[in-house]
Formats: sequence, structure tokens, C-alpha cells
Amino acid sequence: MASPINKLFLANVKHHASRYVSTAVAVTIAATFVVLCLTLMGGISSAYMATIDDATRGTSTVIAEQAVNTATNADTDADATAEVSLTDAAAAQQAQTERAQKMAELRAQAASAVKSVPGVSDVVESTAQASVEGETYQYNAPMNVSIGSDGRSSLRALEYLQKAPLTQYQYKEGRAPQAANEIAVDDGVTGSLQVKVGDSVEVSTLGVSTDAKKFTITGIIGVSNFSNGSALATKEGVESVQTSGATNSLLVVPQNTATRSPQASVTSQEELTSKVNDALKSVNASAKAEGVEFKAYPAQRFVESGRQHAQTQVTAMTSMALIFPLIAAFVAAIIVGTTFQVIALQRRRELALLRAVGAQAKQVRALVLRETSIAGTVSALIGTAVGTLAGAWLLTYLNVAANYIAAFSMLPWTGIILTWVGASLITIFVGLAPSREAAKVSPLAALAPVQSVQETRRKHTVRVVLSIILLVASIAGIVYGLRLPAGNASEIYVRFGIVVLATFVCWIAAMMLFTVVLPYIIYFFGSVVRTPVGRLARENVVRNPSRTASTGVAVIIGVVLMSTIAIGVSSVRSTLDSSLNKSRPVDIYAGSYIGTLSKDELAKLHSFEYASKTVDIRGVQAVVNGDTQSPVTVLGYPDLTGVQRSELPVVADGTIHVTKGAIMAQKATVSVCFLDASGQQTTCREYKPVEDSSIRDGSVHLSAADLKAAVPDAGVAFVAMRIKDGTPYDQVFTGLQRVGRNISMNGGYVERSLYMQALNIIVLVFMALLGVSVVISLVGVSNTLGLSVAERTQENGLLRALGLTRGQMKRLLVMESFLTSLVSTLVGIGLGTIFAAIGMYTLPFNDLGVGIEVTLPYDQLAGLVLIIVLASTLAAWLPGRKAAKVSPVEALAHE
Repeated sequence: MASPINKLFLANVKHHASRYVSTAVAVTIAATFVVLCLTLMGGISSAYMATIDDATRGTSTVIAEQAVNTATNADTDADATAEVSLTDAAAAQQAQTERAQKMAELRAQAASAVKSVPGVSDVVESTAQASVEGETYQYNAPMNVSIGSDGRSSLRALEYLQKAPLTQYQYKEGRAPQAANEIAVDDGVTGSLQVKVGDSVEVSTLGVSTDAKKFTITGIIGVSNFSNGSALATKEGVESVQTSGATNSLLVVPQNTATRSPQASVTSQEELTSKVNDALKSVNASAKAEGVEFKAYPAQRFVESGRQHAQTQVTAMTSMALIFPLIAAFVAAIIVGTTFQVIALQRRRELALLRAVGAQAKQVRALVLRETSIAGTVSALIGTAVGTLAGAWLLTYLNVAANYIAAFSMLPWTGIILTWVGASLITIFVGLAPSREAAKVSPLAALAPVQSVQETRRKHTVRVVLSIILLVASIAGIVYGLRLPAGNASEIYVRFGIVVLATFVCWIAAMMLFTVVLPYIIYFFGSVVRTPVGRLARENVVRNPSRTASTGVAVIIGVVLMSTIAIGVSSVRSTLDSSLNKSRPVDIYAGSYIGTLSKDELAKLHSFEYASKTVDIRGVQAVVNGDTQSPVTVLGYPDLTGVQRSELPVVADGTIHVTKGAIMAQKATVSVCFLDASGQQTTCREYKPVEDSSIRDGSVHLSAADLKAAVPDAGVAFVAMRIKDGTPYDQVFTGLQRVGRNISMNGGYVERSLYMQALNIIVLVFMALLGVSVVISLVGVSNTLGLSVAERTQENGLLRALGLTRGQMKRLLVMESFLTSLVSTLVGIGLGTIFAAIGMYTLPFNDLGVGIEVTLPYDQLAGLVLIIVLASTLAAWLPGRKAAKVSPVEALAHE
């Protein structure tokens, strides 16, 4: 038989359920958010680990092709090669083809030698590259081809189609390639190129002048959205595109299935790997003459090294990602705690009556605590359930799981259960204080009509004094940290750690202070509203200051974080933009991989739709200071006004600009002998060297007039381009690909676009994550107003009896919400600006060569204010409507 307290508990849950709705909403959102983040991070981890496992699946040994020192001159500047090569392209291509044939012969010999080793089942060629540096083992296929259709293109790693036991891809649609002109791609390619199974695409190797090959799409591979994406073709198909050779390593398939990765151990693979290395000795004698050595490694080393590296990254990402749901949970705890306190206050007479009829203090405390506990436990269960279902859908949508059954098997069930338990315990914890306060009040004191707030004044005084002390100490810590040197990595870490810790303490102190002073700040700003409704709303703000403060602080927390991110990213963008304008003042240098630009290419570049201005830069090859082994690219720099984003050093006649710190800069003069198309020296001139920090590619610069005087028929090496502001990088890249397949692209715009794209993604992701906290705080605004309507029923009835219309009653609640949300948002933006500025001066921007720029994204901040104020105003509509509908007679009779 149920006890009276149990019966009362069940009756209260049913009767007061509507009062706990906002609590349930806040807890549900927070729990859902945590589960979704855990699921997403778990999905990313699974996708990364699967990619690592699939690279060497079914093998026991990886045979890498490692470069060895030879007598050939390999001291070539990478940037210079990427920017321009004016040497004989046909001769270079012929040499490359001959070496590719030689390497194919050596690989065949290596495979034959290894197949004779006892325990080896097969030796398979792979396009993936094996890299070993110390204890770091990496094995992945390079992004080496461009897949295009109708002017659109996508970069992918073109891999050989392999047979079991090596990795077998699942096909979402279609089948695997069978002929040399067939290809399978992931849905990222089909989406970006707008193609489908059966359509034709053009595939070409990046940086190679051979014509693109036509392939027919036979299948769409099911790969995770977190992978780099892949394209599969037969060996013949891959080699038709990569004529210089596509194989970069060999994979050894063992007969013993227990030694196959990724389930095997390194120890179990070492014996066979040692035998493989012994078999390769006979081949390496010939291979070293080509500058290459074959060396075998246990495949599991690549798996374990990759897993360790991925786990470190995923752990860091998970820790960072969980900050946001934890912030949401913190905001939810504030809302829930405020709600419980208000509900307990509204039920003081009811609880006092229980005490008067014989209920003990511990029974009242247990009753209230059980009500709050059931509200938190049920809403946490709903949140975790919603998050679990949404997480399973998310994993399927992102192609991490093939179907919902697989998705549920991948969910982080331990984390989900802990989320439910944690959310329930937090709700129970914040319900302890209201239950204790309810139990402490005597029956007579609780029956008093007016609540006394004198008892909290001492606590407020202590809180204000403590927050001020913490503020002063944290500000001193921030100033001290910013004054510390940041010359090396250890100094940067120490400086960063001190400033971050001091800033966190400053934030906590500020929130403590605003829990006391915020209502009076709102009251002060409310003085600008002169209407009777406005004055009533202003007075209501300080009627229950703790409730107003809790609601406002919840809004401030979300706004501080969102505005800090927005201002910080905007400031980083401005600072990096200024740095790039200084170091890379020209957006695009469009050149050719195979020599100077043709007339057709020049015509297309000058009419490039995304360029606002273009200027030709002519260039030739030359021998500098008699070094015939290393010809240098000599560029004649014209006036780039209108193209450059900052001032470039002017190249005066009679001077030659060289890379800062170059040996030739120490000489009185530099001898330059220009080469003709056949590589023969023609005119020789001497110039005075000038160091130029803007030169980063290993070339040298003359004035345009000096180059024309020395080589009148010099071809155009580059077209310098000023790209129209706001043009996406992929449009520029695709447009230049349409100009010609051999067009190279270099310049500040590439870096600028990549930086800006990454920063924009950061803003979107962080704003979305932090937006959950703002949504929860808006739930708190609606809840506070709803509870205040119930609490002030008699007061509202009196106002209605004195002539306040229903419309004015609605506006009263709306104005109260408007003042709270507007002031809280402005305070949050102010704090966010301060924290963003501190963050900018904490980051190691010293090497950028420009001053730190703190810029405010006025459009984003205005949008933030508008959204929060409008949402808060709308949140006040339902409570205002409820208050307006109550008749004055009923309200005055309410107890």
C-alpha cells in the first residue's frame, strides 16, 4: 500500500508537471547535444581508424621505395619548380619515361624475388606511398589526379582496384571497374561534378602535360565523408593516366592469415619481413644505381603508428568539441536551478500546510527532491534517446555506417549511459538547495504573504567582494602574462597558459559579479523607457533580482562565447590578410608547367572572368655567376600597380633582386648569362645585387626594361592577376583549369583562400555549437516570465482592475523580456570583445611582420543582437498572452 507521501508525490507530479516543462526542455537539449557530440566524435574516430586499417588490410609486409644519395644534382628549390620551369620539356619528359620503365623492371624483379620466399602468397603493387621517419610510419595514396566534367573538377587519389584479401570497397551504386576506361568514384565526386553512373569524366595527372583520358563511371564507392575520397580503376586504367608510373610500393600477402593486418601483431610479422628484406638484397644492388632502395617493414607498424596519431588527434578534437555541450549543460543547470527555486517559492504555502498537518522537515525535503529528481531523470532519458536516434541517423548520413544497424553498433554506448546518469545527477544536485530551503521554513513563516530577501544580503556582499578580488587578481595575471616574452615554443606555451588561466578566472569573476549587479544595470538602462508599461517592466526586473540575474547570466554566457569567436576569427582574418598582403602582395601568378605561356593561354588569362586586372611578367633561364649546373629563372618585373595589394620593392634598372640571405647577395656584382631555347648562352650582363624579402621561389628579378634589353623576345612566364574580392577559391581553380591543363597557380590568393575558408568553417561550426547554449538560455527567459506570471497573478489582476488593457499586459511581459535580453546581449558582446582582444594579443603573431588588428564584425554582432532580442521577445509572447487572458476577478481571488 502506497504511503501518504508517495500518493502526494504522484499527485504533485501530475498537478505541477507543466511547471517542469522548461526544466525538461533545457535538460533534454543539453543531453541530446552531449550525445550527438560523442556520437560524431566516435564516428570520426571510427572513420579514421577504418581508413588506417584499410590501407594495409590483408598484408603482413610493406615494401617501401626509399631514395638514396646519388651523384645526381637534386638540389632544386621546390617552390621554384612549382612556379615555373623554362627548360626543355620534351627532353625532361623523355628522361622521366625512361626512368619509369627502369623502375617498373626493378619492381618486377623485387616482386619475383619476394614471391619465392616461403610463406608469401602474393606480392601486389600499390599506389600508396610508404614514409618512415623515426617511429612515425605513414602509408597513404597521394592526391594526384584531377577528375573533371563540364568545366568542374575534383582532386582525388587514383588507386588500383585490388582483390581480396586486400581492402574491398562497398558500392552504393553500380559496380567495380573492369575495363581500362572505367572508373569508380566516391559520391563527393558525383556531387561536385554533378555526374552519375554511366557518365563520362576526364582524368588527368596534376602537373603533367599529357592529354586527359576519358573514363566511364561504373560505380559509386561508399566512403566516409571524413576520408579524403578515392577513385578506383584497373592497373591499366591508372597507368593510362599516369604514364610515368603510378606504383609507389609493394604489398606482401602472407599465407598465414593470422599474420595479416590489421588484426596481427608486429611481432608475428617480423619473421616474414626479415626474410623479405633478405630476398630484396639482390635487387637493391641495381636499384641503388637509380637512386632507390627497396626496404620491407611490418605492415602492422603502419597500422599502429597511424592509430596512435589518429587517436591523439581524435582525443584533442573530442576534448575541444565537448567544451560546447558542457557549456550548454552549465547553462541548463543555471536555468534548472532557477526554475526549481522559483517553483519552491511559489509552493511555500502548500509546503507549509504539509508541515502544519504533521509532515516532518525531512519528508518535505524528500518530496521536493523526488519531484526534481524525476523531472531531471525523465528529461535526461528523453534527451539521450533523441540524441541516440539522431546520432545513428548522422552516422548513416555521413557514410560512416552503411545502415542503421551498423550505426547503432558504432554508437558510444558507455558515453551515452554516462550522459544520462550525469544529466540526472546534475538535476538532482541543483534540486538539493530548493529542497533544503523548503524544509527549513517553519509553517508560520511559510504562510507569510511576502517573502523576505534580507537573508540573502550578506551572501551578496560576500559574493561582490570575492568577485572584485578575483577580477583584480585575474586582470593582473593577464597583464603579467601578456608582458612575458614569446621568443620560442616553451615561452609561448607558458605565456599562453598564464593568460588563458587568468582569463578564465576573470570570466568566472565577472559572472559572479553580474549575478548581483545585472538586474540593477537593466534597471538603469530601462530608465530610457518613459511609458507606464515600460516603468512597470523596469520595476519588475528588480522585484526578484536573483531570478532576473540567473536568466540574464545564462544569456550572457552564450553571447560572450559566440561574440568572442566571431570577433576573434574576424581579427585573425584581418591580421592574416594584412600579413599576406605584405608577404604575398600578388593574388595569382598563373604560369605553365611546361614552359612559357602560349598566345592562346595568354588571351584566356587576360580575359579571365574572376580577375579585375592582369599584367604579363616575362622570364628566361640564365646561368648566374657561371654555375652551369643550376640554371636560374630570371623574371623581368614590370609596374604591378593595380595588381599588387601592397607595395613591392621596385626593381631599379641595373640591379638584380635576389632572395634575402642568398650567397650571391654578398658579391659586388652578379654575372647573368641568358640562355636561348636550346640551352645555349647568349647575352651576358652584370647587375648589382639587392636582397628582396618578397622573393621566396628561388628566382631572381630584373627590371622589365633590363630583361627586354638583354632578351627582346623573352616569353611570358607568368600573368600576375588581381582576383575580385569574395571570389571562392574553387571557382578560380576551376576557371584556370579551363584555360589550359598545364596552367600552374601560385600566389597569396591560394593561401588567403585556404585560410579564409578554414576560418569561415570555424565560425559556422562554433556558432552552431554555441547556439545551443543560447537556445537553452532563451528557454530560461520564457520559463522565468512564465513563472513570474503565475507568481504575480494577484498583482496582474490588480493592474487589470485599475485599467491596464490586455494589450498593455502583453507588452509589459514583452518589455521585461526585451530589457533583460538586450542588456544581457550587449554586456555579453562587450565582454566578448575584451576576451577576443586578449586572445589576439596572446596568440604568437610576432613572425607575421604586421601589427595585430582587432576588428569587429558588425554584421555578425548586429545579427546576434537581433536574433537573441527577437527570440526573447517571442518567448515572452505566450506568458504575456496567458497573463492577459486571466480576468481581474479571478486573479484577485487567487492565492
